[in-house]
Amino acid sequence: MQALRGLMVGCAVLFLVGQTYGDPTKDDAAKLLVGKWEAKQNLQGKEITATLDFAKDGKLSMKVSGAVDLNLNGTYKVLDEKTIEVSITFMDKTMTEKNQFKVSKDTLELTGKDNKPQKFNRTK
Repeated sequence: MQALRGLMVGCAVLFLVGQTYGDPTKDDAAKLLVGKWEAKQNLQGKEITATLDFAKDGKLSMKVSGAVDLNLNGTYKVLDEKTIEVSITFMDKTMTEKNQFKVSKDTLELTGKDNKPQKFNRTK
């Protein structure tokens, strides 16, 4: 359960950083961010899939599937071309964090407080 909690916090924290070509503006980054993104990770011999869905209206949904399935909802706000603020409610507690991100047409990279980037691919 502690590993799962770590993954959840990690996903929430990892909410952004992807490969980008050139320096996008805040509006460019916000437009590129909209859509579904997926990352797979092997955790203690089990494959965990995290799917993020950023909507145009600032809503965010996250689904983690693998050993245990979790669905979370929240909101996001692009503060500048490299920073996003994400709020997610989990177990009656709302977590709000600012994270670094890079986004391109096909990839999203999120970097949380641990300074470890998590790479996501756009789903088709």
